[in-house]
Amino acid sequence: MRSRQPRVLRRAMEIGVAAALCLVTARPASAGTIYKWYDEQGDLHATDQLTDVPEPYRSMYAAAERKRKEEEEKRRAAAAGKTPAKPPPKAPPPPPTRRVTGPDRLGTLLKEEEAKRKRWTQLVAHWRAELQAATRQLQDLDQRIQEVGANPILRQTPKVKKELAELQEQRKPLLERLNGARRMLAEELPKRARREEVPPQWLE
Repeated sequence: MRSRQPRVLRRAMEIGVAAALCLVTARPASAGTIYKWYDEQGDLHATDQLTDVPEPYRSMYAAAERKRKEEEEKRRAAAAGKTPAKPPPKAPPPPPTRRVTGPDRLGTLLKEEEAKRKRWTQLVAHWRAELQAATRQLQDLDQRIQEVGANPILRQTPKVKKELAELQEQRKPLLERLNGARRMLAEELPKRARREEVPPQWLE
């Protein structure tokens, strides 16, 4: 009767090598942020490198990261009983091209410029929030579609087929909403900003 010991040892070595490869190549999920976005066809993409993310998702994630850091700094300062440091001032807007006739006129122009800057900041923030909300809802819907169609046997039943078809119909307006927000941020707002001579930093 042949001994099974060599076969057992060989199998143990194979398992050990596989485990070692997993330890070397595996990357913990908590190593960094995973950035997700949808293309115009509705396909989901993901990466851990912000530089790989296309606009306007890149600006949306960058703005969210800046906001998160500011809130974290405020919490740390509050815990330490200190006043948080103010962020560095933004670059001043270009001087007005209109003719200034006196101090009162200069003050009026500055107020108009500040009001314009505020409107643009709110406009960009609105469309970024719209893009973020549409992306999140589409991800939730895709998750639901995967859950409903997870069982290949149940997926062939009339009830599940109907539910999947209804979910796919719900997906269409969400994708249109997402693409609309993306076009607004990536195309329409930059064009409008150039026409109105808006400083680029107002779109950041």
